[in-house]
Amino acid sequence: MIITTSENYLSHREWLRDNIGGKKMILRGVSALEYMEKFVGYVLEKRIEVYALENLSIDNLESRTLLNFNDIDFHSDNEVMYTSFTQTVNDMLSEFDTINEVALVEALANFYEEHGTFDSLEILDKNKQTFSTITDWAMTYYEED
Repeated sequence: MIITTSENYLSHREWLRDNIGGKKMILRGVSALEYMEKFVGYVLEKRIEVYALENLSIDNLESRTLLNFNDIDFHSDNEVMYTSFTQTVNDMLSEFDTINEVALVEALANFYEEHGTFDSLEILDKNKQTFSTITDWAMTYYEED
């Protein structure tokens, strides 16, 4: 399997669908945010983050191997499986020191713009302090100075 960059696609969603669609993988992290169109992504994006049931050795595919998908809250559109927004946020908060925080803050800002609140997100207790900090950033993300 060859993972191409996003340069020849009109959207990251289309790019992810072409590379991951129909495979036993669940998009996670930034890739899930891009697929849900909560984060616009980067020009020439090439890294895809997934949960997988087997170890995958593909240069630009970052896979987290699991025994099963039972503990992952995900959606499927019959082509691509991707973590729910709440699952994605909790996953990224759990790994906050190593994630792309700009992607998470922008996604939360878009969620806030859409819903006017974060009340529908079920944040795990271990993530609540970090969540509280970055929601302040997210709520002011689109404010002009």
